[in-house]
Amino acid sequence: MRMTSLMLGTVAALAISGPAQADYNSPTGWYMSLGAGANWIVDGDYQWFNSGDATDYGEFSYENGYIVAGAVGYDF
Repeated sequence: MRMTSLMLGTVAALAISGPAQADYNSPTGWYMSLGAGANWIVDGDYQWFNSGDATDYGEFSYENGYIVAGAVGYDF
């Protein structure tokens, strides 16, 4: 399951990415960039082994997260 998810994610990332191309005809000046995103991480379990025996069990729990990003600059 993990390998399938990894391969599908890789294919999706390659499909949406494109080569960087300089546009020499674009005007210079001020620019602004905005971005936003979110993530949902599934809780995970762990086992701690000591001398071959499982001595501790537990769970990692995560909260949902978000990001908001922005940039302002001048293109020379």
